[in-house]
Amino acid sequence: TIAYAEMTMYPNESELASMFMLTWPDIHRSVTGLEFNQGVQLNTNFNWSNNTRVEFGNTFISSEFGEQQLSVFNKSGKDDHEEVLLNASTRISYSKTPGIVSEISIAYGERLPSTSEQFGFYLFNRQDGFDYLGDPDLKKESNIHLEVNQGWETEKIKLKGSLFSYFFNNYIMGIYDPTLSNMTIGARGVKWYENVGRASMFGGEFSGNYRFNNELSLATDVKYVYGEDFESDPLPQMPPLKVNVSLDKAWKGFFFHPEVEWAAAQNRVNEKFNEIKTPEYFLIHLKVYKEFDLNNTKLKLTTGIENITNTAYREHFDIGTLLRPGRNGFVQIQYQF
Repeated sequence: TIAYAEMTMYPNESELASMFMLTWPDIHRSVTGLEFNQGVQLNTNFNWSNNTRVEFGNTFISSEFGEQQLSVFNKSGKDDHEEVLLNASTRISYSKTPGIVSEISIAYGERLPSTSEQFGFYLFNRQDGFDYLGDPDLKKESNIHLEVNQGWETEKIKLKGSLFSYFFNNYIMGIYDPTLSNMTIGARGVKWYENVGRASMFGGEFSGNYRFNNELSLATDVKYVYGEDFESDPLPQMPPLKVNVSLDKAWKGFFFHPEVEWAAAQNRVNEKFNEIKTPEYFLIHLKVYKEFDLNNTKLKLTTGIENITNTAYREHFDIGTLLRPGRNGFVQIQYQF
């Protein structure tokens, strides 16, 4: 891949010269890899699967101007930056009773820094209001992933739960540098992407579905993620506890889908990332759809109202304090052939 981006800033005062920057200084990256997959039936109850992938990554910049930009900070992107990446996982599943499946998996993964993390030059991040500088000498980031899944299914009930954890090493994160001045007007300062050491994430998800009869079913979904960085501060952009509950009701060829959505307040915020707390919210939605069989084609008409109570709210990922839409309606037509 080749990544190139440029920016020219024009001052209000006509006597001042414009400023040109390569925000992605003609970055060349190539990745080649070899993957091996294996599945083993240990016995009638156990399955074992393995996946291994080895990659070789090579990254450099071919722009002399981009090299000059980086040299201001005693950084160099001229030389090839080569890394060998290993990604491997193993999973064991157990099912003795039909409809009941247990799984456990462990994985090790490595990734190259992204284009912006490694070579970005004064890229403005609206999420936290800082300009960002990449570091060509960043090390690859690695993580160990553990996950446990449990599924249970009968004629009327479907349940699935999972618990997971990630343990990162050489975690890449933007760190504020008070000695640098921002380029973007109104920016809060400048951050360098750095390998900050260790970080961790823990979470879980539960989903369930109960079918009362052929015309009525109830579904629920619960998610939660907890994360902390190398200083035991909250990781940025961690969603709060969220719950969705919905009904599906068939009536005279129509399907009615009322849904309630609740998210807890997110008070664990990362001040270094300029996060702000997010209040809890409760929403009600309604969707109605009908399907038509037209010879060998299908037509689906859907209409609905979202946020019926016109609640003012925002998701924790949203930029700044911008609110999501209030009460709104929609019509959707899907044609399949």
